[in-house]
Amino acid sequence: MKILILGQGGREHAFVKALKRTTADSEIHVFPGNDGMKKEALCFTDKSLNDTAFIEKLCADNRYDFIFIGPEDPLVNGVSDHLRNLGFNVVGPSQHWAQLEGSKVFAKEFMIKAKIPTAKYVLVESVDQVKKHIQQFTAPYVRARTVYAGLGTQLFVFHKWQRLRVTTDRSRSQATLQ
Repeated sequence: MKILILGQGGREHAFVKALKRTTADSEIHVFPGNDGMKKEALCFTDKSLNDTAFIEKLCADNRYDFIFIGPEDPLVNGVSDHLRNLGFNVVGPSQHWAQLEGSKVFAKEFMIKAKIPTAKYVLVESVDQVKKHIQQFTAPYVRARTVYAGLGTQLFVFHKWQRLRVTTDRSRSQATLQ
C-alpha cells in the first residue's frame, strides 16, 4: 500500500509512526515532512505545502492508495475536495467541514445551531463595535478571523481597568486591541 501524508508537524509525525507500526509493508511518503520524519518515510522537504500543483503532480505520479491531510491550511483551502474529485481516497474533512477548525465564527454558529454548549460570543467588525460590546463580558476575548495553522489562538483579555488601544499588524491583516 502506498500512503501520502500532507504536513510537517507533530500530528503528521504521529501518523507516520502509527502507520509504520500497523502497516509495516506500506510505502509512506510525507509532503513536505521534516528532518525527524526522514528516518521513517520519504519526505519532499524542498517544496512548500502551499504548492497545490506539486501536490496534484505528486499524487498523479505515485497513485497513492490513501492520502492523509493533517494541517488545517490545506483542508480549509479545499485540497481534500480537489484530491477526492481526482479519485483519491483522502482522510481529512471537506473544505466545508474544515471550517469547524479554521473559522471560529463558523464553529460558534454550528455549535449554537446544534445546541452544543459554548461560551457566549459577539462578532464585531470594527473597533467601535468592540467598545460597544466589551462591557457585556466578564473577561471578553478578542480573536482575529484567520487560520493559525495549529499554532494556537491569539487571545486578548480585557479587564475594566485596562485602557483600550488599537494597533494594526499588517502582516496578519488584523486589528489587535491592547
